[in-house]
Amino acid sequence: MKRELDRIENNTTFKMILDSYGYEPSSIDAHKEMRTIIPLTLAAYGFQTALLDLYDPIDLPVQSTRGITCIACAHINHEEFKMGWYDQEIGRANERFFTDFKKAEMWITAIG
Repeated sequence: MKRELDRIENNTTFKMILDSYGYEPSSIDAHKEMRTIIPLTLAAYGFQTALLDLYDPIDLPVQSTRGITCIACAHINHEEFKMGWYDQEIGRANERFFTDFKKAEMWITAIG
């Protein structure tokens, strides 16, 4: 992910598809680390993910790395019930949750 983010031009915007379809953590520690990396990375590019609102809301300092801003994020995972619940409960105009890559891609492409 870092390599791709480093390729984005300064002072621009981008949209991100986070595809964890089939992801099964090897341990609880690995899962906790993954749950930390995504919100921190998004916050570094001006995006406060709704994933932080799942439990006790966390307010990460939103920053602007090289003037780059994430304007939309689609999350993809194979767990249909979880993704449906996330989309209904915490999904928003610029952040949605999917089990199908093509649907996620269509949605994020339509975001201005």
